[in-house]
Amino acid sequence: MPAWIPAAVPRPAQPALDRVPSAELAGGAAAGQFGILFVCTGNLCRSVMAERLAGRGLRARLGPAASRFVVASSGTAGLDGCPVHPYTAEALGWLGADADGAASRALTAADVDAADLILTAGREHRDAVVALRPRASRRAYLLREFARLAAFAAPPPAALGVADQARSLVAEVARLRGLVPYTEPAEDEIADPVTSPAAFLDCARTIDAAVSPVLDSLCGGLPRTSYRGKHAR
Repeated sequence: MPAWIPAAVPRPAQPALDRVPSAELAGGAAAGQFGILFVCTGNLCRSVMAERLAGRGLRARLGPAASRFVVASSGTAGLDGCPVHPYTAEALGWLGADADGAASRALTAADVDAADLILTAGREHRDAVVALRPRASRRAYLLREFARLAAFAAPPPAALGVADQARSLVAEVARLRGLVPYTEPAEDEIADPVTSPAAFLDCARTIDAAVSPVLDSLCGGLPRTSYRGKHAR
């Protein structure tokens, strides 16, 4: 085992069976689907981690119904087609996900238009999203900010479809802005990992801990699959 891997982190014995491949949002989510876009700077580390961990988590919670969610990522200063950082792929592997087929994408206004929820690593990324589309401010959040606010949201009506239920939650979280206990915005940011495998793994764990409650909120009230999988979050 490499020296930088904490002994408490078990290596997956086989590729995770509970992940769902992400799909690009450029063409927009189809009717009845809900689009989630994760954004960081280069789309090589943080947003890729969030995209792949969210895909894994949705599949673990919903099974085949996870296809109702379309998950993608992009970068505010990214270039199209660059491979993800090798430490990103390594960290994802230790958490039961992978970076297979991932390549960086530059954030576009079309990405913002197509997403029902935009979750960013830092304030500068959220600001870039809103600069592209000012009306996206009610669906653009720091990842940890949305996780925190969603904990105060009332469950959406169960009679709604999957996508409408998730959109109802986003609308409720927007209403709660300014009404819940204040947190310094800097505390909701997720820093870019320094160039070491251990830092990337720590970053992936932080992202995983934020993605999980977000998915719980978005999937609340939806029928759950009976198999959650070894690496489900």
